Amino acid sequence: MLLVLLAALRPYPLGPPRPAPDAPALPPVLPAEVPPNCLHLHRVCVDQQQIVMMDPAYLPQNEERPLPQTKPEPWKLFFNLPVTADTNPDVWVSTPRLLHLLVFRRPTVAEPSPDLRHPRFHQRTLPLLFVPDWPENFGHTLGNSATYLHAHLRARNVSWADGVQLVVHTPFGLALPRHWQSLVGPLFQNRPIQTFADFSNRPEPRPLGWGAGILGRRAAFGGPPPSRSRCFAQMLVCPGLKENQAINISQASATASFITRSYSKGLPSPSSVTYTSSSPECSGAASSAAALGRGRACLRVLFKARQARPAVRQILNMPELLEQCRRWRFTDPKTGTTFVAACASWQPGSDLAANIAAVQNADILVGKHGAGMANSFFMRPGGAMMEIFSTGWTWQVHREWLDQEERPRLQWWGLTVQDPALLEPGELEARLMPHPRLYNVSREGTGKRLRDRNLRVPWAGLDHLLREHARVQAAGGMAAYWDRRLTNPQPVHYCWVPAGRLQPCGTGLQGGPFRPGRDNRQLLNRTRIIE
Repeated sequence: MLLVLLAALRPYPLGPPRPAPDAPALPPVLPAEVPPNCLHLHRVCVDQQQIVMMDPAYLPQNEERPLPQTKPEPWKLFFNLPVTADTNPDVWVSTPRLLHLLVFRRPTVAEPSPDLRHPRFHQRTLPLLFVPDWPENFGHTLGNSATYLHAHLRARNVSWADGVQLVVHTPFGLALPRHWQSLVGPLFQNRPIQTFADFSNRPEPRPLGWGAGILGRRAAFGGPPPSRSRCFAQMLVCPGLKENQAINISQASATASFITRSYSKGLPSPSSVTYTSSSPECSGAASSAAALGRGRACLRVLFKARQARPAVRQILNMPELLEQCRRWRFTDPKTGTTFVAACASWQPGSDLAANIAAVQNADILVGKHGAGMANSFFMRPGGAMMEIFSTGWTWQVHREWLDQEERPRLQWWGLTVQDPALLEPGELEARLMPHPRLYNVSREGTGKRLRDRNLRVPWAGLDHLLREHARVQAAGGMAAYWDRRLTNPQPVHYCWVPAGRLQPCGTGLQGGPFRPGRDNRQLLNRTRIIE
């Protein structure tokens, strides 16, 4: 009995830890390099989505030393099981499940596998366990996750960045959405992204029971410890950003530029998108914003389409808009420059390189609000996003991200359709309402139902946006756009009201009336413009 007690008090279950033979070790993560709200842990193992604190300070007999806690404590998430891959999971709400995301525990003599019973702490790999917000949404993965990781690893050029293994926590160990490898993967080219469930899964054991090794004998687990390491000299545990926090440090354009460079050799050339125009020389222009001789310019306008099913957020009059766009022309009264347009329709696919090639060949991307509009961040500097909203959901998150850029690269223009005669219920609303679980997201349920409505975009409203953009281009491009936003505040968001009129609207996060003093307040320190 005494031997059993002595064995239980040993610093580690089956002997002292050993450094893994994978030198040279990564440089240590300095306190100033730890991203905000992250935990920097030392001598840890992972097992079945748990974090085992192998440091002797966390032995069971040291229970007065609390286990690490995340901020805020504890990490919790109201999670709704996804029921469709075709639209946001927030349209169908089952009973919310309150999850405790991360579990920390102390080491014991009952460790289930040799790598935990004889921990060897790898020093060349630094796991970064990341808990994302909205991981299934392409736009939020860019704005909330990729930008956070780029800002704190690549943009800061930390010495240990190439040794990071990104491990993403997914509730219940569910699969990681496909866009993570293509969108976030370029930030971690040395190692593929893994879910925490896969990264921490247990080797195949043939145990005799945990007591087999308590007196110092080798536990009979049927062979040597696995070559895959689950124990590390240091580890970062990071919560990422919530959707309403991304706007505070957003580097969406800088992150998109980094990702684009990683795909530069694989971009299809030319893009598969075909533009047409009533001006033959515009249809044949070799590049977007092509000069067509003295005093003339061609704008390439790309309309983003959505998948056909479920039919939500569809632009119902897309053929009419394309035809009007192909015939569009405008002469700027100040400079005399005549603008014409070449126009095309395009639907983003799963091939990110093809999507990047498509938007890089466009001057303007027009589309209904949604994650797919985040493809705009891959446009060339000076491009423009024209985002269409239906009344009740004018969430200008993409403009907020752009406005937080240190070096603004893109223009944002918005059009909200407030005329109910131009709106139709989306397919889910039309087929399944009323249902207690559909669009039942507390106070946001009604807004999200309106968000998903299909609509007809009045050409007069879109024509106005094109004209205002052309005026800005004729006056100097990005510098003129920010002059419009800052020095001589003019609207960049308009509303089509039931009377069939266009009126200026605000650039608050949820729109509202245009108030120059309020709308430009957060932009007053923006002085560095990319041409």
